[in-house]
Amino acid sequence: MKQRPAAATSSRPRRRRTRLPVEVLNAALDAEEANIAVLDHSGVIVAVNQPWRMFYEGNGGSDSGCGVGADYVAVCRRGAEAHAAMAGQSLVALEQILRGELQRFECHYPCHGPEEPRWFGMRMNRFIADDAPYVLVSHEIATTGSWSRETFEKLSMVARNTTSGVVIMDARAHIEWVNAAFERASGYGRSEVEGRHLAAVFGGTLRDDPKLKAMRRAVSDGRSIAMTVLTQRRDGTPFWVDLRLDAVRDPHGALHHYVAIQTDITERRTLERKVSDASAHERERIAHDLHDGLGQELTGARLLLQAAAGHLTLASPAMEPLVNAADALDRSMEEIRALAQDLAPVQLAQGLGHALELLAAHMSIPGGAPVEFAGSTEAALPRETAEQLFRIAQEAVSNSARHARARTISITLVPIPGGLELRVADDGKGFDAALRPKGRGLGIMTHRAGLIGASLHVGPGPDGGTLVTCVAPRP
Repeated sequence: MKQRPAAATSSRPRRRRTRLPVEVLNAALDAEEANIAVLDHSGVIVAVNQPWRMFYEGNGGSDSGCGVGADYVAVCRRGAEAHAAMAGQSLVALEQILRGELQRFECHYPCHGPEEPRWFGMRMNRFIADDAPYVLVSHEIATTGSWSRETFEKLSMVARNTTSGVVIMDARAHIEWVNAAFERASGYGRSEVEGRHLAAVFGGTLRDDPKLKAMRRAVSDGRSIAMTVLTQRRDGTPFWVDLRLDAVRDPHGALHHYVAIQTDITERRTLERKVSDASAHERERIAHDLHDGLGQELTGARLLLQAAAGHLTLASPAMEPLVNAADALDRSMEEIRALAQDLAPVQLAQGLGHALELLAAHMSIPGGAPVEFAGSTEAALPRETAEQLFRIAQEAVSNSARHARARTISITLVPIPGGLELRVADDGKGFDAALRPKGRGLGIMTHRAGLIGASLHVGPGPDGGTLVTCVAPRP
């Protein structure tokens, strides 16, 4: 049997056309849930349903270019040129559908309103009606999986009405939407921050702050981060915020967007500073009382014992008890001086570097690990910043001396762009983050760092041992 020659085949796969009966089309256009439009073969809108009409009239009306007679391809092209989320992919897909190369397309994209964050699902389907090709385009609030519309509306209401500032960003941390609480706290309107990077809005003139650099690193790595940061309102006034930045990923693990929660803690920080100042003044009063009161009394007692010993001969039986009593008074006076020094380190008046230098000398006791200081000896620091950094160094050195079994301990203070970096390192047995510390030292150091807006990290050093790093911004 003679074979028939094979017909020439097209490189394009044959696609089955979908025919949509008129009654189905009318039912789709009457749907209340989705915003639906029908495009002709050139991409011009020929019909819309009532939800579509209400939505585009509420978002610019005829100026939005989404009414009957509008060129929807041009709408998608303008969105792509403005780098709107998913607009570029939607434009390519729409052009393929109009040419018959693609039957359907789906995507999700953000389209946040002035009062609430919103994500939409977009669907485009090619169909044939009366032997002519059309495209059915639908947009509806995304309610995938277990996310019902009611759940979505509840979460939107929380985002609108919470007293904390809520900021929603794209995967590059460019702001898409903020709630009213953010506008009240920062002084910025939503339109003023849309499209700007989060770090730029929080930075202001503080763009060299180490905290903001840490924020940028977290964004570039796709990580979540929490910090207390000193930022600026729109009018330039500083204010403190607790900031939590969370990376949100899709079910496949791809970074989708960021959500930041900002809590204004300026009043709390002001109260903490007042409490800290009152505590410092009380410690200074007690230190002075110890030094000038009890210390002077002990000095007087020491002189009386010395005078009594002058009336005795070296062979007198009373001489040895007097000498022992004088030695005990000397030890008590040393302890009182050390206690007064710990309560209120007077050397801070000469600069943090000078105080750390003296701390290193004081902690280098015979038989123990020598403590060395290196770095800046600048004095131009606020009292609170200098004292908290001194206390952190004091606690870190004390921990190393007591627990690390170190051979050497070093204190380093160096200026960095926008702040100061304090490091205390030892070559001891090291720090295991998996083990919960038994004492309160780490918690106290973390609290002290928070009082001055500093970041604290405790971990293994590059060459072993333990390294405590505290980075404080310049006020």
